[in-house]
Amino acid sequence: MWLITRERITMRRSSNRKRKGFTLVEVMVAIAIFSVVAISLFQMLAQGFVYAQNSRDINRATQTLQYQMETLRATTWANLVAMAGTTTIQVNDVGVPVDTGGVVPFDWAEFSMTQVVALEKTDHYNVVLVLSWTDRNSRQHFKTYRTWFTKNGLNEFYTRSSS
Repeated sequence: MWLITRERITMRRSSNRKRKGFTLVEVMVAIAIFSVVAISLFQMLAQGFVYAQNSRDINRATQTLQYQMETLRATTWANLVAMAGTTTIQVNDVGVPVDTGGVVPFDWAEFSMTQVVALEKTDHYNVVLVLSWTDRNSRQHFKTYRTWFTKNGLNEFYTRSSS
């Protein structure tokens, strides 16, 4: 049979008091670790938003250039010849090139397209489209499309020129 003495009861009470909570040092270390993890997560989240915005800008630039290139491919030879030279084209809020009469929509002023139609050889035009924009970090970006047009079609031009 166990004897319960005053010493044993006192020892149990004192050892239970030591185990009831965390020390100030343990709490401070836990807060520091939690803070580092939380700050890292918030920075990763913020960087993810920046990457998403850059991706949207690149996607919009690609779609805008493709739209303008398809418009040029659908134009007649006479209209293409009339477009020779350098032209600045404004882009509307959905990324479609439009003639705004010199007025740039306030929220799309960062997108600007330059179209260069240059005569390379007789009946052979080089067309370069350059879309430029400034992102939210004030960095300048450029995306370029280039193609060639010939009076009777590109395939016929190379076939005739190689013989």
